Amino acid sequence: MSIDFKGTYDTVWRSKLMSKLKMYRVRGNIPNWFGRFLAQRWVKVWWDEAESKYKQSNIGLPWGAFSSTILFNIYINDLPEHFKKIEGIKVSLFMDDVMIWLSAKNYNKTKNPGENYESLPKGT
Repeated sequence: MSIDFKGTYDTVWRSKLMSKLKMYRVRGNIPNWFGRFLAQRWVKVWWDEAESKYKQSNIGLPWGAFSSTILFNIYINDLPEHFKKIEGIKVSLFMDDVMIWLSAKNYNKTKNPGENYESLPKGT
């Protein structure tokens, strides 16, 4: 199964991302720089002829920034670990794409890979 996340950068939970940077032992000025980079995002919405005021965005990553790709990969880097609980399931990540497949010598004897789906953390 191939999954191409749509709108992924728009939904990244920044505080979780920052905690993952600490978990991966990113030290020095880098976490502070990323924090300021992400905090300095402003959005405006147009609907028909109406226009909103600028508001500071507190979710998501900026599109088109090279660092957003790196940050998104840090954000989802632990996803394959959650699937290790399901026998025969393999996961590969590339950019904002995820490939999930079943690997078994004898497919008919493999237990139903979906029956452990409930054991995955919520939001996975």
